[in-house]
Amino acid sequence: MVGVTATPSRTLRYKVLMLIVLVIIVAWSILWFCAATVLERQADRLQHAAIADGAIVHCLNRTIGGYPFQIEMRCHDGSRLGTEQGSVTLGGLVATALVYRPNRIIMEARGPAVYESESTGKIAADWELAHASARIDLSSAAVTRFDAEVKGGTLTAGSLPPIKLSELFVNARQNPASSRDLDLALRVTGLDPAPGVDTTSLSVRGTLRGGAALLAGDPNAVAQLAAADGLTFRLDEAMLGSGPMQVAASGELSLGQDGHLNGKLDVALAGYDKGVPYVTVFAPDVQDTITTLLGNLLMFAPKTTIGDRPARRLTLMVEDGRVSAGIVPLFRLPPVAVQL
Repeated sequence: MVGVTATPSRTLRYKVLMLIVLVIIVAWSILWFCAATVLERQADRLQHAAIADGAIVHCLNRTIGGYPFQIEMRCHDGSRLGTEQGSVTLGGLVATALVYRPNRIIMEARGPAVYESESTGKIAADWELAHASARIDLSSAAVTRFDAEVKGGTLTAGSLPPIKLSELFVNARQNPASSRDLDLALRVTGLDPAPGVDTTSLSVRGTLRGGAALLAGDPNAVAQLAAADGLTFRLDEAMLGSGPMQVAASGELSLGQDGHLNGKLDVALAGYDKGVPYVTVFAPDVQDTITTLLGNLLMFAPKTTIGDRPARRLTLMVEDGRVSAGIVPLFRLPPVAVQL
């Protein structure tokens, strides 16, 4: 008798379970299509607003997909971004967000990307891989962190030789200690800026005070800060390596209201006696002169190290764009105009 009543009980539980699963699938599908519809409308609203402000925003053959767990927007080859002064045409763009994690967006750009303007002409870039991610504060619709990576990149402009790089990484985020400040990090490896020069690597890490508004999509706030109080960038670490020469730097630079730079940098140099990068290509006639002057300047400079390499340290002072090492004037930097 027990065996007879157990079979209908198990069948009922199975039917109830299937009904629950079906309800979840239907509810999830409704949620996904509602989210996709909202995204479509938001994309239309933002595009119309940008066009009304004079921008060029054209997502060619836009499609929304990714069901069931992603919302994916695709812009196909020929999509354009920019202004009347210049625009970029892309080979394609894909933006993806997880339905259950909408505060993070993952993007992938497809090359080539061609920038055209009357002042620069045509500049083309291509790559093996270019992707990025953004974290968004949904309450304010502002980006709090942005990461981008490009691998196997090539940049060409007119008749100039192509510039190649193995990898480019960029990170920008709100400073954890001060949400008004912007932390920036840049790393470039395998950079070939011109034929006949050594491959270069570069890394920079620092903080732009008051610069977090750039992530929020408000460059005017940063421009107003520059006009009122100037901009200050704290350089935590910069490393440049090319051939035998290696340079490390840290310090702080401020851009004043007049566009002149002020500040102090501690710079360490190693391998400078083997020759200065790029001089042999761009100014071969002064190669020996520059090497001699640099050697004389560093002869009595304090000793230090870059990693395990012996180096010399200089303190560079910048006053109204004039750069000097102690009492020795070196060169002058032209004023910088902030136009965001």
